[in-house]
Amino acid sequence: MEAKQFREELLCMTRVIQGMISASFAPVCREHDLSIQQMRILLSLLHEPGQTVGELSDSTQVLRNNITGVCKKLEQRDLLRRVRSDKDERVVMVWLTRQGEDLMEQIEDEIEIRYGEIFDQEPDETYGIIEAGMKKLCELLEKMQEAD
Repeated sequence: MEAKQFREELLCMTRVIQGMISASFAPVCREHDLSIQQMRILLSLLHEPGQTVGELSDSTQVLRNNITGVCKKLEQRDLLRRVRSDKDERVVMVWLTRQGEDLMEQIEDEIEIRYGEIFDQEPDETYGIIEAGMKKLCELLEKMQEAD
């Protein structure tokens, strides 16, 4: 495959994959009145508590202009809390509340019920191939970033 064709295919496939992932998780999000963005924020905080707003923006790919508003809505639902740093008032730290942790546990259980059998039926080799391909893709993308 030529490099130009690969680049075009890569851009197309990333849109398709992102759309399919969103569509797969959308029903669970809707059941809990969450957007995909909100779900990504809560998931990120579940796995990495105590992030700054900037770190959270980077880890979830939610634009910095939007992250504050999204967090504010989640805070109003008592799913997360934001606290200004004592050392630097410009820095805002974000954590899940107990209610946010409980909701994420419930969502993870629902996802397991909904999709667990599908994942269990897949041979381990499939996951190895996917993981190896994703690592190679990340390596290629890192080289592209370094070129800029």
